[in-house]
Amino acid sequence: MKSNDEVTLSIEDALELATKAFSGAGASPEVAAVMAQIHVDADRDGIASHGVARVPGLCKQLQAGRVNGTAVPDVSQPRPGIVIADARGGFPQPAFQAGFDATVKAVTSCGIATLVVRNGWAADVMGWHTECFAREGFLALGFANVPASISPVGGTKPVFGTNPITCAIPQPGKPPIVIDQASSVIAKSEIVERAAANEPIPLGWALDAHGQPTEDAQAGLAGSLLASGGYKGIGIALIVELFAAVLSGSELSIEAAPLAKMDAPPVRLAQTYVVLDPTAVAGPGWLARVAQITGAIEAQEGARVPGARRFAARKKHIEQGITITAVLAQSLSDLAGQDRPLGKS
Repeated sequence: MKSNDEVTLSIEDALELATKAFSGAGASPEVAAVMAQIHVDADRDGIASHGVARVPGLCKQLQAGRVNGTAVPDVSQPRPGIVIADARGGFPQPAFQAGFDATVKAVTSCGIATLVVRNGWAADVMGWHTECFAREGFLALGFANVPASISPVGGTKPVFGTNPITCAIPQPGKPPIVIDQASSVIAKSEIVERAAANEPIPLGWALDAHGQPTEDAQAGLAGSLLASGGYKGIGIALIVELFAAVLSGSELSIEAAPLAKMDAPPVRLAQTYVVLDPTAVAGPGWLARVAQITGAIEAQEGARVPGARRFAARKKHIEQGITITAVLAQSLSDLAGQDRPLGKS
């Protein structure tokens, strides 16, 4: 098997393989199902850096005991518009699902509600979560903190994680608009991939441990990532930290152990979703106003609405399947206890 050999899997086959891999690593059937879904959906939407390529590493974290693969989330509702889903040391996605219906009911009743997911592993594709609310007709904002890797402007020691922020907006007769971006110039996984391949990174992605710009991926990982937009990105990272970690009572980014370190303690990170029913404020005509904005973008040649590539990739991959390396397919098959990978080369 060559390192550049590839395998194409249907969405169904990829889901089966990823689900069995998580189960083989000790996840409960319920946890395995949702974790497989979110990572296959990432590949389906063209976000391969957060797709099934992450599954073997997450399975190792399960096997090392850093994540509780059988945790049953605890959902509470201390106020009519506040839902808290405690992941209890497990993955955050099952906790999100556990608190989803209660949050939808709270938004329907109050016009606005907050879902806090706390005490769990790091988030993956945050837009996957806010899209769930947008498909219910709601406007949703999401915030998540991860271990520190961004230093403040003028500093050299990381304080904030890549702290993603997401927004999803319904569109009549179309998929939702989904904005999902890190507070850093580039996702940390991109630098990890370059480091593993012994490839350089562009200047402007990271600083070394001395605070100097670097093209060395390993030096960037040992130093800090640069915030998107300089001091403006640091401001966004701080906002995310407040809404996720501080609001939930979970670990700050500076308190959380590195995700990739197998012998480190478990992490207790958080996500917060603020969900609104705009009809309660703006009336039923608000969707037409959204269409007015997107129409002004689409009327310009070469312009696209944020997130449009996600849904173009989704259509393509649903029809054609997703392509991964043969090495990854074999790794997933080994975890799943299968003799050979599914799919076609």
